[in-house]
Amino acid sequence: MTNSIALLLMSHGTFAHSAMKSAELIIGKQENYETVGIDVVDDVDALEQEMMEKVESLDQSNGLIILTDIIGGTPTNLASRLLQNSTTILVSGLNLPLVLDVCMNRQMNLDSVVGSLEAAYAQGFTIRTVTDVMGGEEDEYSL
Repeated sequence: MTNSIALLLMSHGTFAHSAMKSAELIIGKQENYETVGIDVVDDVDALEQEMMEKVESLDQSNGLIILTDIIGGTPTNLASRLLQNSTTILVSGLNLPLVLDVCMNRQMNLDSVVGSLEAAYAQGFTIRTVTDVMGGEEDEYSL
């Protein structure tokens, strides 16, 4: 048994798997997680069975966080079938800052991780232009 929240990443293609591998490059090997990638030729029933088998392999005693790529897509629609209790949450908008945040905070309780994810998502999004790098003083948000 692990004392971390279980994590399931689901996406179109190999994005979920690659996002987790990228996170591991930055913060080290992770445990108690699975990934599911969905391709256009996949059978939805087989995907659901794969998802269920992977979820069953996780230690969910501290909860389950599911990260999916886009709301309304097949990964999110399939993952929604797992929302059967208050210890499972689903977050769409999978990106590397979210994966890093949840991995670094999986020892916290589920409610605290949810708050942390909301902040990570907001802080992980910026739009920069050339004027951001011209003539200004460098600060912690410099490119």
